[in-house]
Amino acid sequence: MSERNPYGGPVMPVSVCKECDRKDKRIAELESAVKEIDQLIDESDGVYGMCPGGKPLPWSELRDGGRLVSLAKVLTKLREKE
Repeated sequence: MSERNPYGGPVMPVSVCKECDRKDKRIAELESAVKEIDQLIDESDGVYGMCPGGKPLPWSELRDGGRLVSLAKVLTKLREKE
């Protein structure tokens, strides 16, 4: 018979709890980063230094349908978690 917690489920090994805590912390860090990116997008026109000729890379390139597809997908998925 396995030990039970006060809520009726099995007791989680300490290693599992620590892993969950690490994942929760990482998720919180990523959500914070997305909020900061969204704030930056709202306050500027784009990113300078990424395009030849000194033109800014418009923020639309970081959104769905933009040129930076992988980054856009990650940002979209993280926004959906909020």
